[in-house]
Amino acid sequence: MIHRGKALFVEEAPIDEWEGVAEELFEPLEKKGQKVYAYVEFPSLQRAEVGFLITEGGPEDSIVDHTDVTTIYEDESIAPLIDFGDALKELEKVRSGLIEDFPFVEIEKEEDYNELLLASLRRAENPYMFWSDEDLLEESLWTEAGVYDLRDRPPSHHASVEDYELEAMEAHADGAVEWLFQGKGQRETVMPLEVLLERQEEAA
Repeated sequence: MIHRGKALFVEEAPIDEWEGVAEELFEPLEKKGQKVYAYVEFPSLQRAEVGFLITEGGPEDSIVDHTDVTTIYEDESIAPLIDFGDALKELEKVRSGLIEDFPFVEIEKEEDYNELLLASLRRAENPYMFWSDEDLLEESLWTEAGVYDLRDRPPSHHASVEDYELEAMEAHADGAVEWLFQGKGQRETVMPLEVLLERQEEAA
């Protein structure tokens, strides 16, 4: 998918037919060189709006019109980050199911990273558990503020917070568009697309 703007993703391939939608409804667009695309937009990390949009041609060209088909709500953020304090507590355990489920933490300062580093390596098996703090800190993989992966020992930099959220949005956008295409021919996708195309027919 093509990332447009902060939280808008557009399917790269245009839609020139849709089961249940009359082919002639696409004709006004074809005459003007306009195209229909599936899109997903994230007003927040717990909500995705899925629908169709029309551009002046390509998926990155100016948007002429759009319509929503559905809104997908999530109980939790699609880009979850474990709380720093919880991460420290979990790293003290021999085995942490929470870290397996939520392995990413945002770290802003190297001092905070060092706390997690020591807790992470103390939790590991030999030889780390007998090393001095000074020796353990030499194993640091600190690079910059951002999202770190606690499954790695020592924790490694995964991405900036912005890139981590974009990764999550893109993955969920792929799933949302797949759902949209699985709904070909069904009323919940046919009607919004028909209304969108009819608006263009009237404008022509």
